[in-house]
Amino acid sequence: MKNLILILTAIIILTLLSMIILVQINKRNTSITASVIEELKSNYSYTKAICNSTNFCQDYEITCKNNKITSTRKLKSAQLDTNLKIEHVELNDYFCK
Repeated sequence: MKNLILILTAIIILTLLSMIILVQINKRNTSITASVIEELKSNYSYTKAICNSTNFCQDYEITCKNNKITSTRKLKSAQLDTNLKIEHVELNDYFCK
């Protein structure tokens, strides 16, 4: 009977220590989530149809980082421009807010 009480006590102590260790590990990882969310806010992409003066439109993927266009990629096979260059500050503000 005495051995059974010692074994149960050891199991309870080991369980409590394991729980304390897991809580401490979980507390450390919470800051990582916040960093990922901030990174996602400043680095994102979306698609946009860009049309010329004759209303011919082409779909592009526009990638933004820190409110600036970092890249554009044509999504369909029709060709309007092979490389869309957006260098004006006004267009950066328009596409990447």
